[in-house]
Amino acid sequence: MTQGTPPKNPPPPSASEAKNENSESPFGLLPKGVGTHMVQQGFPMLADMLALKTAGRAPHRFVEEALSEPKPPIWLRKPSREGHRGKVTSLVVFQDGANGEPRVVSGSDDGFIKVWDCETGTCLRSWEASRRKITCLAVLGQSVSEKTRVVSGSDDGTVKVWDPDSATCLGSWEMLRDRSRHDFGHIARHKCRWGQITSLAVFRNSVNGKPCVVSRSMSGAIRVWNPNPQTGGCFDICNEPDFPVTCLAVLEEDVSGEPRVVSGSMSGAIRVWAPNPNPNTGRLLLSVGDGGPAVTVTSLAAFQDPLSGAPSFVSGSADGTIWVWNLQSATCRKTRTVHLAQVTSLAVFQDPRTRTLHIVSGSTDGTIQVLDLQSGRRIHTLAGHRERVHAVAVCHCKDGPLIVSGSENGTIKYWRPDGRCLYTILPPS
Repeated sequence: MTQGTPPKNPPPPSASEAKNENSESPFGLLPKGVGTHMVQQGFPMLADMLALKTAGRAPHRFVEEALSEPKPPIWLRKPSREGHRGKVTSLVVFQDGANGEPRVVSGSDDGFIKVWDCETGTCLRSWEASRRKITCLAVLGQSVSEKTRVVSGSDDGTVKVWDPDSATCLGSWEMLRDRSRHDFGHIARHKCRWGQITSLAVFRNSVNGKPCVVSRSMSGAIRVWNPNPQTGGCFDICNEPDFPVTCLAVLEEDVSGEPRVVSGSMSGAIRVWAPNPNPNTGRLLLSVGDGGPAVTVTSLAAFQDPLSGAPSFVSGSADGTIWVWNLQSATCRKTRTVHLAQVTSLAVFQDPRTRTLHIVSGSTDGTIQVLDLQSGRRIHTLAGHRERVHAVAVCHCKDGPLIVSGSENGTIKYWRPDGRCLYTILPPS
């Protein structure tokens, strides 16, 4: 080349050279934008794993998912904005009758009920159930022969029964103080207004096997409802103004084969009732905690002891303490303070690998605790909510149990029991 002659442009690389050049970059194997997304989100270790892929070494299974999926895996996706605009007050789980997939139902202060897919965290249905706050939820019809129904309670004293597939109201009860009236029509209305509905539970009538709904109101009354729109009807188990009930749970069957209703109170006492739909009365069977410290019982969850088969229940208190009770002996088996503030919600599930029972508790301190029920040992602390946690539930998916939690600002999170947060659903912006 002579002096003063400008250099010629280098020839373009051949196809084989371009292929080798792309293979040197670990992100060249990914769909467009996935590798850049990982780096921007701060996952340098994943970039190293992808480099191992180009060297012929076995990468992590999550990297295999990233290489095979046309979009980032769910644990790398941005949080959804399909959540509630108000506090998540209740979470319940049911199995979809069509395909048997688990579904999560959430209720909120914004008056909406939402149905979620446990596997993907997507919102399947959403409807306005009340112009006031939704305070509690329950599920009817968990057997194969019955259709699933969602029962909601609100702070205007209304209990409603919903079809979760069509978001149709099948029945409605409104609480009146001095009379009970049953109107036959398109929607059955049972009027008995006693204030805000704060707790709901479901049990089966031991006589005819039909489901019944038990509710608790701000007045302290515990009432049993027949959810059939044609027959309707209700009766009181307990109506003691001096015994303000705070929460409810249901033991499906005790040693006698009869359902039992468990109620907690502001005085710290826990009572067990036998609902008798035929004479329309309730009978007090057991009362524990009357002589103890006056710490409000804020949450209850019932379960069957795997060792003895005895009906048992777990209670949470306003001071962050969790108690495990044996119904047959009327004794407290375990006591442990696990939270720094009030226990707002409880759930019990069985680990499919070890067959041991675990307790899941949510609290106003913003954390969820996973405990071993037998030893009381703390297994994991799920920390990620920025506000108070008001509801927890457990859904059983193909890959194992998932813990669902809802907080004060409308956020819903899905967790593995080992503490890993799978995805987050934020309120609309």
